[in-house]
Amino acid sequence: MMTAGIRLRSVIEERHDDPLKYPTMASDEALLMPASVMERMAEAIDGSLGKEAEKFWYDLGEEMGKSMATNVIAKTKSKRSRVFKLLIEEIQLMGWGKITIYNKKFGGIEGTFRVEAATLLRNNQSGSRCQLLRGFLTGSLATTYNADDITCVEISCTGKGDRYCEFKVERPRKSWLRSVFY
Repeated sequence: MMTAGIRLRSVIEERHDDPLKYPTMASDEALLMPASVMERMAEAIDGSLGKEAEKFWYDLGEEMGKSMATNVIAKTKSKRSRVFKLLIEEIQLMGWGKITIYNKKFGGIEGTFRVEAATLLRNNQSGSRCQLLRGFLTGSLATTYNADDITCVEISCTGKGDRYCEFKVERPRKSWLRSVFY
């Protein structure tokens, strides 16, 4: 436990000392808590909000995605694809699980995002907490690529018995002629 505590403290100190390495955390305070506490808090939110919990988690994720993308864009001069890669790396470091992108198209703005081993999704029987990830993907991609027309749909869910959560992200196609003139 002592080794983990020392490692964790050095990671936190490193984040605030190097905004280019961890740009999403450089302008905001991080909140760390045991996963079991987060799980109990999430269960209380789900229980209190009932059917509205999905909207709560989605809105929270979307706001977080927009905020983190804005921080990365402000702190780095990276290309869009690099900005989004930094965001994915950061949320994986924060314990959101292993995120793999399949069928990536159009510079990374579309694809299928698989999330495995996510602490947040443990005991997520209602599936409502998956909406935090869906909102995060929507908000971060919309901000990174300046595209408000992104859709993100959950196609697999651990809360419904699947082995992992998967999200399909798409952007509507505009006609070629219309895109030339507008």
